Amino acid sequence: MKKRFFWRIGLFITIIALSGCGVSSPNPAAPPAPPAEIPSALIFPQNLGLDVNKLSGSDSGTLEALRIGQDVSAQIAVLQVAVSSFNGFLDDALKPLAPLLIPTDAGVTHYQNTFFVDNVLASIKIDFSSFDYDNDGVSENCSGHTAALPICYRIWVGDEKRTAGIFETYPTTDNPGKGRFKGVPIGNIEGLIGVIYDHSDPLNKTTEIFTGDQPSNDDPQNLEFSEAGHGLLTQTGEASSAEKTVNFSFEGSGFIDRQIGRFREDSDFLSFSRDLSGIEQESYTAACASISTRIVVENDNCSAIDVGGIPFVDFLTNDQVLPPDDFPDAPTF
Repeated sequence: MKKRFFWRIGLFITIIALSGCGVSSPNPAAPPAPPAEIPSALIFPQNLGLDVNKLSGSDSGTLEALRIGQDVSAQIAVLQVAVSSFNGFLDDALKPLAPLLIPTDAGVTHYQNTFFVDNVLASIKIDFSSFDYDNDGVSENCSGHTAALPICYRIWVGDEKRTAGIFETYPTTDNPGKGRFKGVPIGNIEGLIGVIYDHSDPLNKTTEIFTGDQPSNDDPQNLEFSEAGHGLLTQTGEASSAEKTVNFSFEGSGFIDRQIGRFREDSDFLSFSRDLSGIEQESYTAACASISTRIVVENDNCSAIDVGGIPFVDFLTNDQVLPPDDFPDAPTF
């Protein structure tokens, strides 16, 4: 059985409420990357998520209003569960592609092989020719092969179209680089996914993820998601003192939950805002809490990480997860 995207977030919030809380011609217009930047093999990015283990702790329930000294274990836990869910979706979507080592050569305009998806052997075909990724009527300025950036790709698994994307830098085992992709996840997950990521600078990492539950109708261009999420995860600075920000908007069955949280790895404080409606009502802006004690403290403690002026990310729109129109149902080769 395929996994559902949002069961972890939805279930957690429900519990809180109940308890009271190949071969085509390359594009000559695309300049080749300097030879030193070209690895021997093209790999797919991994580890695009955000580590929020610092927020882990026990959940002792919620109170009706935030006040100094209030226990906010549950509110902090929801932030952690949301990021863990996004991380899990990314891992599930990308893990099957990890073993692929695709030669970087101007003659490699398409690629085919067999690989395992959830322990089942399947065929995979990848076309590196340029196409219109964002449906603006203009083909992307991709190289058409694996030896020069940017590299477009469209993936079919078992002759079914799955994911389309663009590499703007070459991923490495240490750095997933910069790029974007959207469509049907390769892993055994229901729904659609879209990701925009930039980890090319280790001191300034951004991953934006869009997820939509499988539509109930048969028209892929007329989606009415029963559950939809948009998360923006950022990390700046050295790992030991990194500032990390979580910003997400989630629409579930009968409720909306929007949250922002920011903390530093070398500090004990969390600044966070929330707008929750439906299952229960809860709204606050730039509350400040101690992560270790999980209680609300004076806002002055969060002055360096204040999220008061940050808007929640927008809700998901279909074009952020739908496969491009320029993506035929059947493989191009």
